[in-house]
Amino acid sequence: MEALTGIRLRMSRDEASFTAKLAGGHPITEGLEEQRIGVPRRGFPVCYADDPAATVLGRLEDGRAALVVKAGESWTSVFSTVPMLPARLMRNLARMAGVHRYIDSEDVVWASRNLLAVCARDAGKRVIRLPGKADVRDLYTGETVGKDVTAFEAEFGKNATRVFTVIP
Repeated sequence: MEALTGIRLRMSRDEASFTAKLAGGHPITEGLEEQRIGVPRRGFPVCYADDPAATVLGRLEDGRAALVVKAGESWTSVFSTVPMLPARLMRNLARMAGVHRYIDSEDVVWASRNLLAVCARDAGKRVIRLPGKADVRDLYTGETVGKDVTAFEAEFGKNATRVFTVIP
């Protein structure tokens, strides 16, 4: 893993918790400061970061580095000891990496070349951004939502899913 990530790692056969407390002050942990992530289980082995050149973003209960980021000349690598990283942390990583994000809310998005589905937990209007210009229609009603657009607004009910066709 060290060769792949560029981060010096260690392994311990001592049992440890698979939760970490996040630190603030970094774009990856923005909005998650002081939160605990991972799963409430103990186990072994535990692989953790031991690299003075890496920035520690979260620590295990015993203080070992559980979530770190390290930047090289043309790369940035992130390593996590704990599983089940929260969606907000993954969105922060995607934003930092320049990955296209369709929506900024906590809603679930499924996207393929010509279909886009959004499942909204709370009711309200959403702004959905596309990776390029496209014509957008509601798959079920046939309503044209936008023509030659890079973003569109859609209204959602509570716990509602809407599916759109996206034709570049």
